[in-house]
Amino acid sequence: MKCSLIFRLTILFCVILYTNVFAEPEIILSSVSSEMVKEQLTEIEQLKQLNYLDEESKKQLDKLWERASKIAELNDQCAEISLNETLNSECFDFYQKELPQFEKDFLNLTGKIRLNGMNLSHNMENRREAIEACFNAFPLHSIDFPKLITLEGNVSPEPLSDGVEISYHFSFVRNESTIQALEHQLNIWYSTCNSIIFRADNSGEFAPLFLERLAENIPENSLSFEVSKYNKVIYIKQKHDLNMAYILNKKQLFNNTISKNSTIGKIYFDNYDNSISLNIQYNFYENGKAIFTENEIRNGLRGKIHWDSPYKKNHLPKTNTASNFSDEGISSDEGISNTDSVYGFKFQFNTSLSIGLPYTIHDNFFDEYSIEDTDVARDSLNIPMLNFIGMLRYYGENVVFGIGGGLGIMWFNSAEEKINSYYTDEYESYNIDCLAAPMFQIEFGLLSRKNIFELGVRYSLLLDPTMPANYIGGYGKLIDWIGLEIGYLGVGSKMIDGIYAGIFISLPPRIK
Repeated sequence: MKCSLIFRLTILFCVILYTNVFAEPEIILSSVSSEMVKEQLTEIEQLKQLNYLDEESKKQLDKLWERASKIAELNDQCAEISLNETLNSECFDFYQKELPQFEKDFLNLTGKIRLNGMNLSHNMENRREAIEACFNAFPLHSIDFPKLITLEGNVSPEPLSDGVEISYHFSFVRNESTIQALEHQLNIWYSTCNSIIFRADNSGEFAPLFLERLAENIPENSLSFEVSKYNKVIYIKQKHDLNMAYILNKKQLFNNTISKNSTIGKIYFDNYDNSISLNIQYNFYENGKAIFTENEIRNGLRGKIHWDSPYKKNHLPKTNTASNFSDEGISSDEGISNTDSVYGFKFQFNTSLSIGLPYTIHDNFFDEYSIEDTDVARDSLNIPMLNFIGMLRYYGENVVFGIGGGLGIMWFNSAEEKINSYYTDEYESYNIDCLAAPMFQIEFGLLSRKNIFELGVRYSLLLDPTMPANYIGGYGKLIDWIGLEIGYLGVGSKMIDGIYAGIFISLPPRIK
């Protein structure tokens, strides 16, 4: 009887444990990352420095800054709660109420302050100044795509003999609270600027200066704008590739890239009721499975979304399957692999080893070295080359350009015949000459979308006074540090024509 009771209690305990650990948790995600909150704090500080602010606006900004600081702390704290644990009341209220309300209040207050700075009724008599002021107050200047959507989904654990299989289902949905607040700000802005941003001839077309400003590439903006030629619609586009990864217990479940120039929304202008509507739409669905060991889930399931773009400091791994992260954890953005400013000028050191094989050896080469022109000498000639080059490269979003110089070493090796017996021919290798001279190099390449491959053309010149050598060829480089090259080799003044092939290494790698 006692054993039966213990058995029943054990079964009950196991059922409760399974329910808690292997329940299908609903994913509740913050629409902002730690970095985004920091950017909001910076924006508030910048607004506080405006010289036209009244005392009431300064007080409101101070209160908003205090709320943003608390938001940053709670955003990090609540993101680390296990997905199979019940959210405490503070985090639940944070995700459901406080965070959406903060985003709404932030947009309303910052938009109001920008509009107040226009002083149209008194100081905007000049039309050029008025258009510039309306463009500067345009509410979408400081908006990033991650603020407009949120990721919803669920993970479902299933036990294995050794570990757990996680199936997941995710999708992007509109961040209704933020979009409504933005739409409200756009309508306030439009009520002030509708008579300014259109041509004065009542044609209904946008003013040319306003179109010029919309088309400008503003570095700090993550969005770009394109105006329809046929109706009053502004297309909202992603200016750079934007990468997203979802991390569950230090494993990347999946990633997605919002491609450069992809349309993520539209702004519609309605002349009949003098209003603006904002339509944000981006389709994304991700379903899959991943396996975790018992050790990996011993503290529950913790999921987090990470955003990354090329002009940001922190960068994500670009794999498509679940991949391990370091044991240092991912409680903050610093736990993710990063690159230090992957675009711009970089200094790298190139070392290459190649072999040249002549297909034409002109007579003046044999004259230069007083070598007998024999078939054996022609057939056996080979030209090993070792180069040490310092390169200054400029890395753009899709292209790379490099120029540099260093030291090049070239050997001329051949063989001569030895007759050991009546039946056997043998050859003895010997070095004809060794050249060491300064070297010049220039190159141009194209980068793959995820910076995995680089393909380009390269020209190198060995500056030996008597035997200059020209290398012209193509190269391919993998993951920014190792590559192959092949091309044409010309030695001296019409002495040798041939081909070369080699391998090279670039250090330090641009992407770490």
